[in-house]
Amino acid sequence: MLSLACISYYTLSLWEKKKAEALVVDDVVIKTETGEVHIARTAIESLVDREATSIGGVRESISKVTASYGEGKEGGTKLSLKLSLVLLANANVPKVSDKVTKAVKSRIFDSLGIQDAPVAVSVSDLNNAPAENQKRVH
Repeated sequence: MLSLACISYYTLSLWEKKKAEALVVDDVVIKTETGEVHIARTAIESLVDREATSIGGVRESISKVTASYGEGKEGGTKLSLKLSLVLLANANVPKVSDKVTKAVKSRIFDSLGIQDAPVAVSVSDLNNAPAENQKRVH
C-alpha cells in the first residue's frame, strides 16, 4: 500500500515537472489591437536582469521567464519570473528583494502591458567581489 502511494506521488511529481517545463517558450506572444507581437524570451530576461541590477545592493541577476496563454486576465498572456540574485554582502536582503520584485513587476507592465506577473526571488550569494562580466580597470 505504501509503495503504491510512493509511485503515485512520484508520477504526480514528474507530471508537475513536465507541466512546468512545457511553459518555457522561445517567444512570448502579446496580443494587441492590431495583431500579435512576438518577443524573444531572452529579450524579456535581459530586460528583467537590467532592471534588477539597477537596484542598489544587487550585483548580479539571472532570470528565467515562463509563459502561459489563456490563463491571465481576459485570457491573455501570463508570465512567471524567477530571479537568482547575487547581492552585496552588506545588503538588507528583505528590503532589496522587495525593491527588485516591485521594480521588475513595474517594468514588465510598462514595457509589455502584462499585469500581476509573479516574481520569485532567490539569493544565491552575498559578496562584494566584482561581477564576472564587469571589466576591471588596472
